[in-house]
Amino acid sequence: MPVAGGFWRPTATCLLLACLFLAAVPVRAQSVGEAVVKAGFLLNFAKFTQWSRQRDKLLMCSPSTQVLGGQFALLQGRLVDGRDVEVRQGVANADWRGCDLLFLTDSDEGRADVILRAVAGIPVLTVADFPGFLHLGGMMVLRLEDSRVRFDVNLVAVERGGLVLNNQMVKLAGRVLQ
Repeated sequence: MPVAGGFWRPTATCLLLACLFLAAVPVRAQSVGEAVVKAGFLLNFAKFTQWSRQRDKLLMCSPSTQVLGGQFALLQGRLVDGRDVEVRQGVANADWRGCDLLFLTDSDEGRADVILRAVAGIPVLTVADFPGFLHLGGMMVLRLEDSRVRFDVNLVAVERGGLVLNNQMVKLAGRVLQ
């Protein structure tokens, strides 16, 4: 099963509380606040995921060039499990497989199935912020519910990618496909 609690660290409790706080912050659609919250979620998703491959840097990518109103780019240089985050936007399809986290925006929705096929079976955490992503085989989706950012998880897709999600994070998900 792609859920584990074995890599829980003392600082993880603080991070998990931050994730809970972010989930409770009301935001307006398409606002700067929403973009900040979603970027925070992406960083926390990375912190609570175990990859089968370990590299010096954690590569967070997006095929889109304008991601979360510039908030995605601000994740550059943050630390995740002792690794520097490197952010790449406008990533071409030849490079998707080299990413650790691949974030799709609504502008990628029309080609999401192509993107997901390209990274199938590879340890790339796929996250999007448009409806129906989980049913296409994506791993995590961000959505607005009652003016709050929430997330859902597709554990079947996570397992296929060889990733492990912290069970505490999975418990925070609104919907979990198994």
